[in-house]
Amino acid sequence: MQRLLFVSTTAAACLGLAGCGGVSSPTATSSSSPLTSAMPSESTMMPGLAGIALTAAVATQVGMVPVAPNPHVSTAIGTGANGTLDLCGGTFRSEAMRVERYQEFFVDPNQPQREVESNEIVRYQPGGTAQAYREVQAAARGCRAVTVQGTRVSAARVQPRDPRLAADQLTVLWSQTSANITVWRAAVYQYRGDLFDGIYVNRQTKQQALNDTKALAEAAAQVLTRAT
Repeated sequence: MQRLLFVSTTAAACLGLAGCGGVSSPTATSSSSPLTSAMPSESTMMPGLAGIALTAAVATQVGMVPVAPNPHVSTAIGTGANGTLDLCGGTFRSEAMRVERYQEFFVDPNQPQREVESNEIVRYQPGGTAQAYREVQAAARGCRAVTVQGTRVSAARVQPRDPRLAADQLTVLWSQTSANITVWRAAVYQYRGDLFDGIYVNRQTKQQALNDTKALAEAAAQVLTRAT
């Protein structure tokens, strides 16, 4: 199986990472990525969200890339590294409507310091998912390429709708280049009822990112449907 090439998981390495919720703007680069090791912290999370997130076994099977769970899950509700949305520097007032949150991180088993993908689940107050969906679509439409600290982040490219995903869906793809190494990143945002499911993926090639994100998102959609 093809080895994956990634920039190390530092704050600079996750510029534009959708695991933070989306493509970051220059003003957001001080936040660490949700695909870096987010330490557990206090949360109002009620039991249940962890059961909606994909497991490492499922992620390996459908994403076609071996992954292992990172022990540092994140359940904090806040902004920055603990925020759900930061796509292209948009404004997301819906963040204040989040009730509980769970994010599982998956690493390369051969290089555990390198995050491969992530699955985030959020429960909103009534009306929160509809507002969040409107906001993330608006941010994607206005996304522009940026260069921050020598790292070039392309504009997010909105992908065609997938009929097997939730009706309220958004898939974006972009690249990040630093020191002549390009990493392709993709994110899928799905909203159903009061729940949000985010899939965030890093891959070596554009096609890998698209294929694996699609497969993971379709698996997540099935779980999301059952949960709602």
